[in-house]
Amino acid sequence: MPNSFQEIEEGGDESIARFEEMLKKKTSAFFDLDVYENIVYHYIDKNELSKAFKACELAQEQYPYSGLPLFLKAQILLQSGNYKEALKYIELTDSYQPNDPEVLVAKANIYAAMGKHKLAIESAEKVLSFGIERDSIHCFIAQNYLKINQYEKSFAHYKQALLLNPEYEDIFDEFMDFIEITAFHTQGIEFFENAIDNDPYSAISWYRLGVVANNKGDYEKALHALDYATIIKEEYPDAWAEMGCVYMNQKSYGEAKKIFEKVLSLEQPSAEIYCHLAASLEKLKDYEQAFKIYRKASELKENYHEAWFGAGTCLVKMGKHYEAIHFLKRAVKFHKSDGDYWMLLAECEYQIGNVVSCLEAYKEASYYTPYNAVVWLNWSYVFYEQGNTQDAINLLMTGIEDLPDNADLLYRLSAYLISAGKYKQAFGYLENALILNFDKHTVLFDFFESKEIKKALYKIINQFRERDNS
Repeated sequence: MPNSFQEIEEGGDESIARFEEMLKKKTSAFFDLDVYENIVYHYIDKNELSKAFKACELAQEQYPYSGLPLFLKAQILLQSGNYKEALKYIELTDSYQPNDPEVLVAKANIYAAMGKHKLAIESAEKVLSFGIERDSIHCFIAQNYLKINQYEKSFAHYKQALLLNPEYEDIFDEFMDFIEITAFHTQGIEFFENAIDNDPYSAISWYRLGVVANNKGDYEKALHALDYATIIKEEYPDAWAEMGCVYMNQKSYGEAKKIFEKVLSLEQPSAEIYCHLAASLEKLKDYEQAFKIYRKASELKENYHEAWFGAGTCLVKMGKHYEAIHFLKRAVKFHKSDGDYWMLLAECEYQIGNVVSCLEAYKEASYYTPYNAVVWLNWSYVFYEQGNTQDAINLLMTGIEDLPDNADLLYRLSAYLISAGKYKQAFGYLENALILNFDKHTVLFDFFESKEIKKALYKIINQFRERDNS
């Protein structure tokens, strides 16, 4: 039995056509079991699950003593989200073919989809007990141990998957995600150092050691490892690119720029490397050149939102807010859920006087990043500056529901309430702000020119200081 969707074998199109004709005319036809299997996977691949299920039922009628139609039904039901029925059919398959590895893998997938991670692990580990070592099975077990917070066991299975298939980048990417989630950087470094001890000339092990060390923030170790990787294999674009990222993290932007330019000389240009190079130029304040490189990235990969946002950011830094809006709108089109994108777009709309568009963009920013205090501060200030002080107050109160202990929001709300003449309410929020962060109280005085108000504020602040010191 297959473990993944198959290509239709040669002659398969003819079988599909015969099957379609049979359904259309409501007649019956005989197919070999392996042909039925191909037909089912054809429809699963096209997400035409009702036809796939119909093929399974016909196969079951013609081959009542085979477990394959039941197995295929389970696969269809799993894909459709009907996990309970899928489990029923896979257990029936198990009665026909007990301890079949592919059935056990399918059962494990169903348990995992149901959130029964311990049962999923148990089923997958039974496959390993038969001496069947697959990197995909170890990754699956690792994923499920991660779900139940058993990080050591998860780590052990990721290591085994990498040992079985050290060249497979997808496993390494998943392993790196695990390390970031669990902060197992030290263990990851030890793993690759052991791999290097066993094979000192393994460029890929040196490279991966460099990646883990960079993510940990050990830049000296990262550069050392990546230097070895590029000595062993001089034309190693991934290693050079990672070295550039290390230099960026060290704020050595000139060095990073040189490295990213070298990467472009070693391989076909990619949107990702163009963006890295542009970022280094942006940090060097060469905004015009950075903008040009970001544009090259977006031309290579139209939906690469980082390129559009980077180009927009450069235009903002050059004071070209009107031009920046086009690029920022493209960025949010391709990556709507980034609050930072919406916030910069809002700021640009505000700069050119598009208040309505500005407010709409801030609303989107608050939806995607409700815990970013700057969004609430800037958004409310637009209302305040337009003379809509009550709207500014209401908005900040909404923000404070999400960020009740943010002193910046409380100070700003106090200022708005004072402006609205709501002194008693303002002083209540001001006291909470002083408790949270006394040193930030000076921001209040930016809002008022009245000597009487400033005098009253000084009095309250001094009273709080004296009470706090006593």
